[in-house]
Amino acid sequence: MATREEDVVVPIITNTSPEDTSHSNSSPEMNTELIPAFNPDVSVLHIEAWGIEYSHTRPHVTPFSSGSSGSGFVVMHLDETYIVTNAHVAEAERLTVKFPRGDNTKYEATIISIDSSCDLALLKVDNVAFNERAVPIPLLERSPKIDDCIEVHGFPMGGTTVSKTRGTVSRVENQHNYAHSNIQLPVAQLTAAIAPGNSGGPVICNNMLIGVAFQGIRGVEGSGQIIPVSIVKHFLMHNKMIGDVHHSSFPELNIKTSKLNSLTKTSLGLASTTTGLKVKSVPLLSCSGTLLQENDILTHIDGIQIHDDATVMLEDGMFEPYDVLIKRKHIGDTVSISFIRGNTSHACDITLNKAHGANDLVPLIPNYIQPNFYWDSGLLFQTLTKNFLSSTYSNTAKIKKYRNIPRDEDNEEVVFISSIIPKSYAQDADGNNIYNDDAKDYKNMKISHVNGTKIKTLADLIITMQNTTS
Repeated sequence: MATREEDVVVPIITNTSPEDTSHSNSSPEMNTELIPAFNPDVSVLHIEAWGIEYSHTRPHVTPFSSGSSGSGFVVMHLDETYIVTNAHVAEAERLTVKFPRGDNTKYEATIISIDSSCDLALLKVDNVAFNERAVPIPLLERSPKIDDCIEVHGFPMGGTTVSKTRGTVSRVENQHNYAHSNIQLPVAQLTAAIAPGNSGGPVICNNMLIGVAFQGIRGVEGSGQIIPVSIVKHFLMHNKMIGDVHHSSFPELNIKTSKLNSLTKTSLGLASTTTGLKVKSVPLLSCSGTLLQENDILTHIDGIQIHDDATVMLEDGMFEPYDVLIKRKHIGDTVSISFIRGNTSHACDITLNKAHGANDLVPLIPNYIQPNFYWDSGLLFQTLTKNFLSSTYSNTAKIKKYRNIPRDEDNEEVVFISSIIPKSYAQDADGNNIYNDDAKDYKNMKISHVNGTKIKTLADLIITMQNTTS
């Protein structure tokens, strides 16, 4: 949530095009003289969120009430008025929005779509008075550039009125870790301060949206990072095409690769001038299906050469990890892959029908959703989530290795023992003491079988335990 912004890290996606070489603040695609003056009183919103949060290490305890606040702004989407903010602001049971001045009403907002991967959310207010007053902010038709003059608007901690800070774009990264989702996406860095509460607020350049405030930089004062407008457009386009409430807007190829070196090239009989990546494995649920195989050498994506260090050269001359080309696409798009199998060159088109994280064995779930668990004989069984791995201070080395592993089967889960009640407190249904001394060695370990029965999900474990006498 916005008031906890210092614990969140996020970037942006920049679809750089060849004409994006000017450092002018004006967009070459738009006549800025036709853009009305930006007015925060009718375009920037204060957002309040209320709900409950569950403990991911103690899911059986009563959830606690939570409340936070952040910022948002008005956009035009599908010819209607909507609100954009950060996902970590909107992940709540109840949301209200309020204009900075002229209308003190707190309007109820409904979540239309949340994409945790890029930390964006789309809201809607079903109120005539709100929609008549709200003025959408036009979206800049290019990505942020170094030296762009910007203004950050929002409601940071330290006051209740709308705030404005000025600065410039000091850095643009094509790949940067979004802590909210652990996905690599582009980000722009500003010389303007971004504080907790600024989350979800608009960043303006020439009266148009150039990005969304999302985080400060820990240990660095007077600076901040924003989600670029290109990511906002990607998110809105995905909502138009898919419309899921909780869904990633970004596809992934979902294959395991390794870099090439001279020894690998020699062992595979490749020419020293050949560059690319070796396919280590293709998960069963990968969107590539049987089109790609282990030991294939990927050489080009959409005609762009893959280098031995797993990078591609973008239009701006920067070298970035090859999957940036995948993330520029939408779910359902196709990507052309050129590869070598044996001594023969091949090419194939792969439909990117898998969203980022969709096949992850260990999911990330909203904090207001109760984690799945099961008590039996003084043992607490849970389904492993990224939330658990991020929130626990206990030794999780035995299960942490599953964090970035893809599923082999639909609905597959990691089921483990997360807590063991001491023997003096645990009793069975007849009041007999239960001794769990032997179980302590199995804490935080994945359970594969119970009495010979394979455990694929927590539901499998519950059924097996209920039908087991020893």
